[in-house]
Amino acid sequence: MKRKLWEEIIGFIPLSSYPTLPCPYCGAESLTISCDTFSYKLADCSKTKALMEQEKKKKFDAASEALETNTFLGVLAGIANAVDTASSQKTPAKFICFFECKNCNNQVSATGTAQIPIANTESPRNPTTVKVEYFSPPVPMFPINQEVPDSVATEMLQAFNHFHSDLSSSGAKLRRSVEKLCLELGYKEKNLHFTISALQKDHPTEGGLLNSLKLLGNEAAHSDSVDESDILNAFEVQEVILDIFPRVKLRKLAEENAAKLIQKFQNKNLTTS
Repeated sequence: MKRKLWEEIIGFIPLSSYPTLPCPYCGAESLTISCDTFSYKLADCSKTKALMEQEKKKKFDAASEALETNTFLGVLAGIANAVDTASSQKTPAKFICFFECKNCNNQVSATGTAQIPIANTESPRNPTTVKVEYFSPPVPMFPINQEVPDSVATEMLQAFNHFHSDLSSSGAKLRRSVEKLCLELGYKEKNLHFTISALQKDHPTEGGLLNSLKLLGNEAAHSDSVDESDILNAFEVQEVILDIFPRVKLRKLAEENAAKLIQKFQNKNLTTS
C-alpha cells in the first residue's frame, strides 16, 4: 500500500494538483481528476465548517510542533500559516466531479467538501481545495488479489471508501472483512474471538495479525479514539493477511499433485529402492 498517497489526501488538496489514484477497474495507477467536470454548490453548514476548522487546526498544530522541534522552522511555519490564513478566505461548498482512468478510460464519480475562494481571490496561493468523501465505485487503497473471495473483497472496498469520511464505519467494515475471511477459510465459532483462536491453531501468523484487526474494529465500534493512522496501520496488516488465499490455493494444488505422484510411483519405489 502506498501509504503516503492516502495520507496526502486526508485533508484538503488543491483541485488542480490532486494526485493520481489507482483505478478500481483495471488496477493501473492512472486515475486522474477531470477538473472540467467539477461542479459545486455553496453549503455553509456545520459539517463543512467543521472540516475547514479541522484543517486550520492541523496547520496550527504543525506550526506548534515545528516550533518545539526547531525555533527557526517553527517561526517560518507560523508565518506561512498566518499568511495563508490572511490570504485564503474561502467559502465551504459541496461538490461533485469525475475521475478518469488514462489506461482504460473508465470513470469514477467523487463527492465531498470544497473550499471555494471568495470572489476574485482565486490564485496559485489561494486555490480551490477539495476533500473527497466518497468514491463510486470505491477506489482500492491496495491491490486485492483475484483469489480473495468476493465476500471479503466487498467489505474491504467499503472500508476503503469510508476511510475518507467516517473512520468508525471504516473500522467496522474492516472487522466485517475479518469475519468473512474466517468464514471463507472454514472457521466459525460462537464469536469472532473464538473463531480467530481456532484459525490461529492452523495459521499462527495470520491468527495473531487478525487479533490486532479485531481490536481495532471493536474500538471503532465503541469509541471515537480511532484516527486515520490507526486505520492505515490496519489496512497494511490486512494487505499481508489476504495473501493467505492464493497461498492456500497453491498449497492445495501442491498437495493434490503430490498425492497423484505418490499414488503412481510409491509401489514401484518399494520394489526398486
